[in-house]
Amino acid sequence: MTKEYGKPTADRGEASPDRASFHDIQIQRLKRLRPELKTHGCRKAIRKAVCSDLRNMEEEEFNEQFAEIRFVPDAYYINEKELVVYIYEVEVSNPITLDKMHKYVDLMWLLDNEEWALLVTRVDKHGQPIPLDLFSWETDSVAAQAEKQKSRD
Repeated sequence: MTKEYGKPTADRGEASPDRASFHDIQIQRLKRLRPELKTHGCRKAIRKAVCSDLRNMEEEEFNEQFAEIRFVPDAYYINEKELVVYIYEVEVSNPITLDKMHKYVDLMWLLDNEEWALLVTRVDKHGQPIPLDLFSWETDSVAAQAEKQKSRD
């Protein structure tokens, strides 16, 4: 929940325009374009959807691993028929942090283990959706870490 003028907005996705931050307005716009998006309860919804269709893990094992991945997206949608979790991150003034990217990569691998897909889309300050390639990002991140370690040695 964001605060503006000392008062919290009603709902990140449905705040009144006169009190909403620019970030909230971008989320409202995104929800108008994609009415299936939700702004609350993402982790609970993922757990429920994936656990109802576990293929490779026991529910307890999945829940233990999932509990370690803490994140709160701006908006999400779960397509249980196609086994896909869509996550949207609105970047108005703050880009997605490295920590959050690592969490999404961890989530991608956890879901992949259960034959689900994770698609993360960032929405820039102009409202343009930009899909993130988490696999390539992880590969580049690992390569950068290896280079950094090599230069230290």
